[in-house]
Amino acid sequence: MLSIDCLLTVKEYTAVPSPTISGGMSADRTDEFRQAAEEHLPVDAFTFDPHPVQPDLFGDVMKAELDTDRLPLNQYLEFVDGYARLLGVEDRRIINTGIDARTTIENRVPRPLAEADVVVAILIEMGYSGKITSKHQLNPIEESLPWVADLVVGEDTIQIQHHGGPNDFVNEQVLDLIEAVEVTSAQIENIVVTCKIVERI
Repeated sequence: MLSIDCLLTVKEYTAVPSPTISGGMSADRTDEFRQAAEEHLPVDAFTFDPHPVQPDLFGDVMKAELDTDRLPLNQYLEFVDGYARLLGVEDRRIINTGIDARTTIENRVPRPLAEADVVVAILIEMGYSGKITSKHQLNPIEESLPWVADLVVGEDTIQIQHHGGPNDFVNEQVLDLIEAVEVTSAQIENIVVTCKIVERI
């Protein structure tokens, strides 16, 4: 197994102005995103990338690259709420942010090798107390969240692997996860977003 680190990134998909259907430009939210991220997240740097799906239409994605591989979900939600206040909105679901994972492999091996042999996966770790009588108790999570690639129940931790994709662990999925957890009778104590490196065989 290659010795590679992974770190988390929080993205804003609509912070950078882009053309609208009416022929104008969308609002510039880069300052608000930067302020909210600096106040609530361990930001190492801000960067920009072309939109992963339609760069010609949506322009660039603004990224807050974090200096950690573990982000408590409560801390992320504090960032979302702070960003929403700066934008003057109340509904968390209209905040276009998401959590991604990145690797430092680019600095260690040629990029083609990285793309061919290594996958960075987002994991959601949920600590719980009490007993989970069977995995069926967690069915509401798997049945209502199509982005769940795998769910493993440990002695005191539930681990969910995100299936990945161009939009990563987006804000709407975060909120859906919270609702799904509330439906189960599991006594969830804390939720942490993290990442892992998977080497293709």
